[in-house]
Amino acid sequence: MLPGSSSESLSTFKQAEQSSTHDWPAGLAVEGDPRSSYQYCSLTNDQPGEWWMVDLGRVFQVTTVTIINRIHDCNCGGRLDGIVYEVGIATVSWEECGRFLGPADGVLNITTTCNRTMHGRYVRIRKIKQDYLTLCEVYVYS
Repeated sequence: MLPGSSSESLSTFKQAEQSSTHDWPAGLAVEGDPRSSYQYCSLTNDQPGEWWMVDLGRVFQVTTVTIINRIHDCNCGGRLDGIVYEVGIATVSWEECGRFLGPADGVLNITTTCNRTMHGRYVRIRKIKQDYLTLCEVYVYS
Protein backbone atom coordinates (compact mmCIF):
# COMPACT_ATOMS: atom_id res chain seq x y z
CA MET A 1 0.00 0.00 0.00
CA LEU A 2 1.35 3.43 -0.92
CA PRO A 3 1.78 6.05 1.81
CA GLY A 4 -1.48 7.95 2.15
CA SER A 5 -3.45 5.31 0.25
CA SER A 6 -6.25 3.34 1.81
CA SER A 7 -8.64 0.53 1.00
CA GLU A 8 -10.96 1.74 3.77
CA SER A 9 -13.12 4.82 3.47
CA LEU A 10 -11.45 8.00 4.71
CA SER A 11 -14.81 9.64 5.41
CA THR A 12 -16.51 7.18 7.79
CA PHE A 13 -17.19 8.74 11.21
CA LYS A 14 -15.67 12.07 10.14
CA GLN A 15 -17.23 15.51 10.64
CA ALA A 16 -19.72 16.45 7.92
CA GLU A 17 -21.89 19.46 7.21
CA GLN A 18 -24.36 20.56 4.57
CA SER A 19 -25.72 23.81 3.19
CA SER A 20 -29.14 23.29 4.79
CA THR A 21 -30.93 20.51 6.66
CA HIS A 22 -34.39 19.16 5.90
CA ASP A 23 -35.02 16.62 8.70
CA TRP A 24 -31.82 14.55 8.43
CA PRO A 25 -28.31 15.90 9.27
CA ALA A 26 -25.10 15.63 7.25
CA GLY A 27 -23.51 13.12 9.64
CA LEU A 28 -25.93 10.38 8.59
CA ALA A 29 -23.94 10.06 5.34
CA VAL A 30 -20.75 9.09 7.19
CA GLU A 31 -22.04 7.04 10.13
CA GLY A 32 -21.01 3.74 8.54
CA ASP A 33 -24.52 2.40 7.82
CA PRO A 34 -25.12 1.90 4.07
CA ARG A 35 -28.89 1.35 4.29
CA SER A 36 -30.69 3.48 1.72
CA SER A 37 -33.91 4.50 3.48
CA TYR A 38 -34.68 8.02 4.65
CA GLN A 39 -33.76 7.62 8.32
CA TYR A 40 -30.20 6.62 7.35
CA CYS A 41 -29.59 9.44 4.85
CA SER A 42 -28.66 13.11 4.99
CA LEU A 43 -31.13 15.50 3.35
CA THR A 44 -30.86 19.17 2.40
CA ASN A 45 -33.66 21.54 1.47
CA ASP A 46 -34.81 21.99 -2.12
CA GLN A 47 -32.85 25.18 -2.88
CA PRO A 48 -30.32 26.29 -5.52
CA GLY A 49 -26.68 25.36 -4.88
CA GLU A 50 -27.20 22.71 -2.21
CA TRP A 51 -24.01 20.94 -1.05
CA TRP A 52 -22.70 18.38 1.43
CA MET A 53 -19.10 18.28 2.72
CA VAL A 54 -16.87 16.04 4.83
CA ASP A 55 -13.69 17.00 6.69
CA LEU A 56 -11.20 14.13 6.36
CA GLY A 57 -9.13 15.54 9.24
CA ARG A 58 -5.95 16.01 7.21
CA VAL A 59 -4.83 16.15 3.59
CA PHE A 60 -5.05 12.92 1.58
CA GLN A 61 -4.74 12.02 -2.06
CA VAL A 62 -8.37 11.55 -3.10
CA THR A 63 -8.94 9.10 -5.93
CA THR A 64 -12.53 7.83 -5.73
CA VAL A 65 -15.85 8.83 -4.17
CA THR A 66 -18.79 6.44 -3.87
CA ILE A 67 -22.30 7.52 -2.89
CA ILE A 68 -25.04 5.20 -1.66
CA ASN A 69 -28.22 6.57 -3.21
CA ARG A 70 -31.68 6.62 -1.60
CA ILE A 71 -33.77 4.23 -3.68
CA HIS A 72 -35.48 1.80 -1.29
CA ASP A 73 -38.31 3.88 0.18
CA CYS A 74 -39.16 6.51 -2.43
CA ASN A 75 -38.89 7.37 -6.08
CA CYS A 76 -36.15 9.91 -5.36
CA GLY A 77 -32.94 8.36 -6.69
CA GLY A 78 -32.93 10.99 -9.43
CA ARG A 79 -32.04 13.64 -6.87
CA LEU A 80 -28.42 12.73 -7.58
CA ASP A 81 -28.74 13.63 -11.27
CA GLY A 82 -26.41 16.56 -11.82
CA ILE A 83 -23.79 16.58 -9.06
CA VAL A 84 -20.20 17.80 -8.93
CA TYR A 85 -17.52 16.19 -6.74
CA GLU A 86 -15.01 18.72 -5.42
CA VAL A 87 -11.83 18.45 -3.34
CA GLY A 88 -10.18 21.23 -1.36
CA ILE A 89 -7.26 21.88 0.96
CA ALA A 90 -9.47 24.53 2.60
CA THR A 91 -13.20 25.22 2.40
CA VAL A 92 -12.72 28.40 0.37
CA SER A 93 -10.99 26.88 -2.66
CA TRP A 94 -12.33 23.87 -4.56
CA GLU A 95 -11.12 21.81 -7.51
CA GLU A 96 -13.45 19.60 -9.50
CA CYS A 97 -12.78 15.88 -9.13
CA GLY A 98 -15.60 14.77 -11.43
CA ARG A 99 -19.30 14.94 -12.26
CA PHE A 100 -22.26 12.63 -12.34
CA LEU A 101 -25.01 13.88 -14.62
CA GLY A 102 -27.28 10.85 -14.36
CA PRO A 103 -29.49 9.04 -14.66
CA ALA A 104 -29.51 8.00 -10.99
CA ASP A 105 -33.05 6.58 -10.71
CA GLY A 106 -32.75 3.01 -9.47
CA VAL A 107 -28.94 3.22 -9.14
CA LEU A 108 -27.76 2.28 -5.63
CA ASN A 109 -23.99 2.94 -5.88
CA ILE A 110 -22.65 5.94 -7.78
CA THR A 111 -18.86 5.90 -8.03
CA THR A 112 -16.69 8.61 -9.52
CA THR A 113 -12.94 8.41 -9.99
CA CYS A 114 -11.19 11.78 -9.94
CA ASN A 115 -10.17 12.94 -13.40
CA ARG A 116 -6.61 13.68 -12.19
CA THR A 117 -4.41 13.42 -9.09
CA MET A 118 -6.03 15.45 -6.31
CA HIS A 119 -5.06 16.24 -2.74
CA GLY A 120 -7.37 17.68 -0.14
CA ARG A 121 -8.74 17.65 3.36
CA TYR A 122 -12.33 18.37 2.33
CA VAL A 123 -14.60 16.61 -0.14
CA ARG A 124 -17.79 18.34 -1.25
CA ILE A 125 -20.73 17.09 -3.29
CA ARG A 126 -22.65 19.95 -4.89
CA LYS A 127 -25.90 20.04 -6.86
CA ILE A 128 -25.75 21.61 -10.32
CA LYS A 129 -29.52 22.06 -10.51
CA GLN A 130 -32.04 22.91 -7.84
CA ASP A 131 -33.28 19.85 -5.94
CA TYR A 132 -32.93 18.11 -2.62
CA LEU A 133 -29.54 16.51 -2.02
CA THR A 134 -29.95 13.09 -0.39
CA LEU A 135 -26.89 10.99 0.51
CA CYS A 136 -27.27 7.69 2.35
CA GLU A 137 -23.54 7.08 2.68
CA VAL A 138 -20.43 8.68 1.19
CA TYR A 139 -17.17 6.76 0.92
CA VAL A 140 -13.96 8.62 0.05
CA TYR A 141 -10.93 6.58 -0.99
CA SER A 142 -7.24 7.29 -1.45
